[in-house]
Amino acid sequence: MKIVHDNSWDGMIVRIDVGERLDLTAYKLFSEAISCAVENPRVVGIQVDFSATQRLFDSGKAMLLNLKKRTRHLKIPLRLANISPEIRQKL
Repeated sequence: MKIVHDNSWDGMIVRIDVGERLDLTAYKLFSEAISCAVENPRVVGIQVDFSATQRLFDSGKAMLLNLKKRTRHLKIPLRLANISPEIRQKL
């Protein structure tokens, strides 16, 4: 898992590359993404990239719900990208 900052024409997107599995270990990374959004006014959204994700645990789903709640509070969009059909079914 890692965080990447992508520049777009209207600001910065914080992209979270989930990696092979999404579970409770994502807490620190998701918190870092939120902190970046709070501290940097150029952040216009957070994107969670599932391109390498093969396993999704219930704790990972809970982390996504928490992230959604926090982005809604900050009034920035949360986007999920590159979701495989297997992961999409679990979501």
